Amino acid sequence: MRPLHAAVALGLVACGSGRTSRSTEDLDFSTPSYGANSHGVVAPSCSGRMCGSDTSGASCGTCSARQACTSDGLCEAAVPEGVSCPADGDVGPVAGKIVEPGVISLVQGGRYAIENNCAKAVYVLGVTETCSTCMDQLGRWTRPGAFLDQLKAAGVDVILVSTDNPQGASGSVASADALRKRFDLSDRFIIGYEPFGPDSFEGFVARRTRYSGARIALVVKPGNVIGAVGQIDDESQIRTSLGL
Repeated sequence: MRPLHAAVALGLVACGSGRTSRSTEDLDFSTPSYGANSHGVVAPSCSGRMCGSDTSGASCGTCSARQACTSDGLCEAAVPEGVSCPADGDVGPVAGKIVEPGVISLVQGGRYAIENNCAKAVYVLGVTETCSTCMDQLGRWTRPGAFLDQLKAAGVDVILVSTDNPQGASGSVASADALRKRFDLSDRFIIGYEPFGPDSFEGFVARRTRYSGARIALVVKPGNVIGAVGQIDDESQIRTSLGL
């Protein structure tokens, strides 16, 4: 593992008591319910359902990768065999251990609690804007269809955490929102901020990192198990650490 120099990212999920964990990005119950159209064809009655079939057997859609359709017609991330939910085991910021409890403040309000994740892989990338090299790489990774979109398509919660602004001030709602606009991120990824600066990462890794730099990536596999922490630039290594 090389010393760190620049940035970080994250994702959002709530853990249920059963064998599934619901993804908030998938909870869209806006599908209307229709009767027969002018041709006498009955459209699916899918109000409140995202997948599976309605009462007549018509399809209400399918779930994305690494998700399963529940009996209620919701797409949820299936908890892999052998994974406890909530997670148990040793706690600590070391690869192979359970990630310590922690939260990330989100630009849209609320917080992302890593300890609540039990089914999804999570990739948290801390973004230090004072590192120009890191910003160049983030620009490549955030292009539509590029690396971070590929992780998301594979079912990974991708979280970008603003740790400071270009002047070196600690992360804030304003710096996180500016990051979103700078790279035209829209709502493609979860965007958070670290209010204590790039050397703190309060809550979601060790409170003080021994590294003085910027890009600190936290890779969490299903079950809150840390796959890797530190500066990782190799995309294949990141995928492997996520269990993909």
